Amino acid sequence: MEATPAPLVLQPASKWLRLLAHGMDLALSLSLARAIGVLAGHQPEVGSLSNIAIFLIPPAVIAALAVPALYLGGTLGQRLCGLSLIDARTLGAPRPGKVWQWAATKQILWMWDLKIGLLGSSLFYLPILTDKRGRSLYDDWADLYVVQPARSPKA
Repeated sequence: MEATPAPLVLQPASKWLRLLAHGMDLALSLSLARAIGVLAGHQPEVGSLSNIAIFLIPPAVIAALAVPALYLGGTLGQRLCGLSLIDARTLGAPRPGKVWQWAATKQILWMWDLKIGLLGSSLFYLPILTDKRGRSLYDDWADLYVVQPARSPKA
């Protein structure tokens, strides 16, 4: 008789994995914003973030967050950390509209973060670290969970 693997169950993502994935996504988005700026002929000074760079962030965030989340079930950072996005109501794959809402909210918070510094960063990190479900503001607003698969215990 062949043993069947234990079914996968979902558990909230580790807070530290979420922060690692968030850092990866932020680095990718900023790198893409820089590349888009260079391709568009904008050469910002080293170490500065000019006002024009703020307008380059939305397409970079779309490329780094929403598109992979639509097709892979999570951002590139989340997928590299073994995490996925699920709909909080159906516990299945989120509808495309919810993914776009999630990515747009995250993008708006990132734009604030780049302008106001530490206060903006607290909008990301403190809710993830203090919420018992490990959810951030943009997770709550889009009604999504970030989860990691776990094997259920054998019965």
